[in-house]
Amino acid sequence: MNIDNLRKTIETWENKHNYKSYFSSLNNPYGLNAEPKIIDGKFILKYKIEKKHMGIPNFAFGGISFSLLDGLMGWFIMTNYDKIGITLTNTIKYYNPLILNETYIFETRENKKINNNTISLIGEVKNNDDILCVESKSIFLLKNELINF
Repeated sequence: MNIDNLRKTIETWENKHNYKSYFSSLNNPYGLNAEPKIIDGKFILKYKIEKKHMGIPNFAFGGISFSLLDGLMGWFIMTNYDKIGITLTNTIKYYNPLILNETYIFETRENKKINNNTISLIGEVKNNDDILCVESKSIFLLKNELINF
């Protein structure tokens, strides 16, 4: 499945079942409204940290980084494997805070396929100077097919 077909699948879920993904639905006023892209073969998301993401003044709440990376990894799995990924474990390291009103690059890639039902992915968040801010390593259980409601 390519990324455009995945968007169409999610739009079908939204139209049939009032599905409002926290990560990617543009119709969820409380969600992240993320729009991942594949650019130069890389699965990325450019995302601006806004006031609604704030933890302490001028900095994003750490859970925002996790949520964006976890959602991006889910799209990576659905696009590359035509399967649903269920997060089994996640280790996240914060190196630099995400600053309010700054745009960051979120990227994910495959680390290794553990077996036919399990995959390890790596996610990173970098600022515009290409400095690593957040690193995430996750293991996902792969469900056999996309959920058809």
